[in-house]
Amino acid sequence: MKKYIYIVAITILFASCDKEVENVKLPETTPKLVVYSYISPVDTIVSVSVAMSVPIFNNTGGTPQDITDATVIISDENGKNAQLIYNSTIKLYTIPASDFPIVAGETYFLKVSANDKIVDASCTVPLNNNNSLQILSLDSNTNQYNEKEYTLRVKYKDTPNQKDYYRLCSVVKLINNNQGELFTTYEKMNFEFGNELIDDNDKDGQTFSFKLKYYYYENEFSSLIDCFKIYLLETDKEYYEFHNSMKNYQGENPFSEPVLIYSNMNGGYGVFGAYNPYELIIDF
Repeated sequence: MKKYIYIVAITILFASCDKEVENVKLPETTPKLVVYSYISPVDTIVSVSVAMSVPIFNNTGGTPQDITDATVIISDENGKNAQLIYNSTIKLYTIPASDFPIVAGETYFLKVSANDKIVDASCTVPLNNNNSLQILSLDSNTNQYNEKEYTLRVKYKDTPNQKDYYRLCSVVKLINNNQGELFTTYEKMNFEFGNELIDDNDKDGQTFSFKLKYYYYENEFSSLIDCFKIYLLETDKEYYEFHNSMKNYQGENPFSEPVLIYSNMNGGYGVFGAYNPYELIIDF
């Protein structure tokens, strides 16, 4: 059963809240499991985050507490199942995709038990990705603050005659040098035109255009730009609804305060969703 999580926000209300007035209720005070997992056919690992929510008005600051001894089981519609093991380095439960492959078009089930509580959810991986993504231009100029201002323009076309959910994002891959030791970081580009998340309701078959910005200040200590990566994710409804409800949230912990956050996690909070990506790269 799909539901919404009611959390506290002192100063923030979603614009959509007025559409949900009939469902308003007092926030929960009993701790529940908080579980996140997004699966994809291209990922090298399957990962799950498990924590315990903190009661509202608790004096701990409302930060969910990580759980390291949960039992996390993923299964497919054919009955195959596998247990994920906690990785203390990344604080996630994981299993290599080679041990439990995620297949496009298949439905998967997640069950998590810990602290005498059980939650479960299911999701279906989108069968196809949308490969209509096109790079229109990547321009640069130096602005008044002596920053290099990159402007990326892209577009894609909705696949007609089917229900689709999309997420577009672009990141800049940076090469950093720490006393001769090289390491990689990524910075997200900002949207100047167009929406990151799109539902094709009343937009079937349309073309969507976007303009994104990235500001880069270059000096002797700067990271070097390696490439721009643009991703178009074809997502399931669960992934889309959760991120759409979160996109305007501004706070350190959405599970501490009363804002409407989507969840498909039966018996708890969080989301189990799926996506199928298409990627383009602009090398430098």
